[in-house]
Amino acid sequence: MLNKLVLSFFLLLINLVSPNVFSEQLYFNKTQVGDKTKFEYKWQNSNVRPYYLDFELNTKAINSDFRHFKSLTPSRLQMYSVKKLKQAASQLDPRKGSVKIKPSYQGVEFEFKSTSREWMEQQSVTLKNVYDSSLKDYLHQEYYIEFQPIGYRGNSSTLSYKPDHVRFAKESADSLAPMIKKLKKYFPERMPEGRLYFYYRGYKRFLTAL
Repeated sequence: MLNKLVLSFFLLLINLVSPNVFSEQLYFNKTQVGDKTKFEYKWQNSNVRPYYLDFELNTKAINSDFRHFKSLTPSRLQMYSVKKLKQAASQLDPRKGSVKIKPSYQGVEFEFKSTSREWMEQQSVTLKNVYDSSLKDYLHQEYYIEFQPIGYRGNSSTLSYKPDHVRFAKESADSLAPMIKKLKKYFPERMPEGRLYFYYRGYKRFLTAL
């Protein structure tokens, strides 16, 4: 997992600092050097210009930063959401009605029993909001973000997610500092005043200060 995340961060930074340039990885190697891990990368841009970069990161620090990260499965995400829904359902007034929460392939379903249609409609909206909120909370807790795959035109209720590499990089700035400092040599125009700048949704932002 460590190798995959560091590689992802590196490729992410390459594309952040050169958003108009497609970068292709040509070579990757990792070796243990004492208490550090040495990473070696070779890549090229759309002009077929080759780049080579190597840096060392403290193995213990990097492993500590990412110790909480684990692969996210739909079943784990669903279990968390169902737990939150059951907590919310336990607060309903039993004199007005009840609800059964039934996990399904697409998410969850609600089965209400009540003499009031209005009450059932209100609680359906409330529980749907709890469900949507629980998904977002769990993704954030586990360092994932929602995204829309390029060209995807599926059901809008289908959730796609991926590791939040930008957040990892921000919160691991000290551990990743050697890598970012090396990148300054290749993209000094993107790092005025020691800050690595990139553009996100039309706004100029910086990843970290060194």
